[in-house]
Amino acid sequence: MPLLYEEETYRLRRIIFQVRNELGPGWLEQIYHQALYRALKDENVPALSKPRRMLRHHQTDIHLFEPDLIVWDKIILELKVLSNGRGFTGEHFAQIIHYLKFFQKRLGLLIDFAPDKVRIKRVIWQPRPFIVNDNSFDLPGYLSTTVKSAIQTIRQTAESIGQQFGLGYSDVIYRELMKVELSRRGLHFRNNIEAPAIWKDTVIAYQRTPFFILDEQILLHTIALSNSPSSYELARLRRALQNLALPIGVLVNFSYRQLQLFTIL
Repeated sequence: MPLLYEEETYRLRRIIFQVRNELGPGWLEQIYHQALYRALKDENVPALSKPRRMLRHHQTDIHLFEPDLIVWDKIILELKVLSNGRGFTGEHFAQIIHYLKFFQKRLGLLIDFAPDKVRIKRVIWQPRPFIVNDNSFDLPGYLSTTVKSAIQTIRQTAESIGQQFGLGYSDVIYRELMKVELSRRGLHFRNNIEAPAIWKDTVIAYQRTPFFILDEQILLHTIALSNSPSSYELARLRRALQNLALPIGVLVNFSYRQLQLFTIL
């Protein structure tokens, strides 16, 4: 099976290697960026340098996207100089996936100019069908009608965001989207919650968390890009529930493959 944009990728690799050979090692990322942009122009390759576009929801700015380069209006290039020698990390892959998803492109190239030989990694973005997994969303009977109604609103909010924006963004972006949508749906919430660390019945410190408290009764945690919540995420939510004396928590995971919802008691 031929590679996606095989001819274009081959041509780009040649230009990228040419830039590195001309400049040599040891430059900052922006220097390689300027040189590569000039080289693309010299080769008559249509290129946009650092196009900026805002993700908005209900007239609210959520996140500004600014990839390094988009060429032929179909391939995103993200440039790095990773001096630590470890190569690309999950954060780098997540970054370019965000760009591919938002700009609706299928192929991205991660480029690291730090090694002796330029490292190039192809990243394919393939939109997935939106699936909801709420098998863990059964509510105990002792909860009040008000709490049950609020939890149902959380579920509807998460589903609405997933259907509108799809999967593939970071937890920070989904939290901002949830914040806007929850407010629009009339739920009162507080964010930037500080959970108390208690040692022998004494509060010894407060830890800032990414949680929301809704209607002063429900602790909401939103994560993303995990196949399933880690034991750490579940433990920190349970601990915060206990120390904040709240009856129930909801964890929403916008994973790569599906929207997952869990209740934590």
